[in-house]
Amino acid sequence: LYLLERFPGDGKWLGVAREILRYAEDQFVCWEKPCAANGHGVNTPIGDPTIQQNRYDEWFYPCVLEQYVYYVPVDASNAKLIRTYLALYRAEKNPLDLAKAHALADALVRKQRPSGYIPTEYANAEKRDDPLKGWLNCSCLTLSALAELDAVTKGK
Repeated sequence: LYLLERFPGDGKWLGVAREILRYAEDQFVCWEKPCAANGHGVNTPIGDPTIQQNRYDEWFYPCVLEQYVYYVPVDASNAKLIRTYLALYRAEKNPLDLAKAHALADALVRKQRPSGYIPTEYANAEKRDDPLKGWLNCSCLTLSALAELDAVTKGK
């Protein structure tokens, strides 16, 4: 996002931004349930099968994992990539970027609770089902990304 805002229309930096997005997608986006060589999901540094990192059957896909040590789906991580796909879509008009932004956004709203709350860690068994126990900054970023997607989709 920084490169696209700092160097608008610059093909060199647009290419660098695209490569960074490819890397981020390769490392952190799960379009479907991940599978390691043992067939049980991605390898994580924590071996406790009861914690969120190892409950792959409860993750909701597609998703974006937060970071290597806390390798779980987080709504704000989804939102960051939605915004990045949208920025590249605005720069290049590649319909695949818009489609990926829509797919990630769809996963967020499908996990939205009846109260309107979108869980911070979005899985079928959300440990923070109470909006007051979630991360407000994550919720704000998620709502902002969904509003941006709506604006781009409507051509505003």
